[in-house]
Amino acid sequence: MSETARRVKEALDTNPSTVFFIDVETTVAVKGQFADAIEISVIDGNNNVIIDTIIDYGLTIDQMFNLHATPPDNDFRYRTLAKVLGPPTDKKVTGHRPEQIVQVLKAAGMNKHSFLVEWSMSGYDWHALERLIARTGDSKMECRPLYSNSWRLLQEWKHNMPGISCALEKIFPLLFPGDKLIGMNHRSLPDTKMLVKMAHGFFNNT
Repeated sequence: MSETARRVKEALDTNPSTVFFIDVETTVAVKGQFADAIEISVIDGNNNVIIDTIIDYGLTIDQMFNLHATPPDNDFRYRTLAKVLGPPTDKKVTGHRPEQIVQVLKAAGMNKHSFLVEWSMSGYDWHALERLIARTGDSKMECRPLYSNSWRLLQEWKHNMPGISCALEKIFPLLFPGDKLIGMNHRSLPDTKMLVKMAHGFFNNT
């Protein structure tokens, strides 16, 4: 168990409101373009859903596709957007603005001393959150936990299960057979709920 894992476990045992589980669904990055967050869910250490929302950049769904997807329906960039936003249409994206999301996270107590738990090897969700906060003009990043407080849970599972695919959609059914969340991957709330179960499963087995 890593040192960060030990700190998260201690926080969950003593002060769970300082721990936040996160999943951010994003557009697919291409050369010269960062991936933009399109959906975010956060659950705290008390299992409260802090936020679960599509992200509204003030654009229509058509405009989002024009920015982040190519025409063929079988293109990965297209399918990634369609899973969250639905098919192209001239309707406005319905959800929370980045500024509203930051306000919700701050009100929940998320700050630089909090712990952020994600399913990645490289801090993908942490960086996506950072870019989302930057869009609001908040250069102080007051509600972004320190990178040293980011627990990348996928790293732990890969270390303990070498040679086994640790993609969440593959490993979760192995550990939680019959769970109602199986097959609901790549939407933020189900992925975050799976993440919570994977974290507690890790601590119960190590």
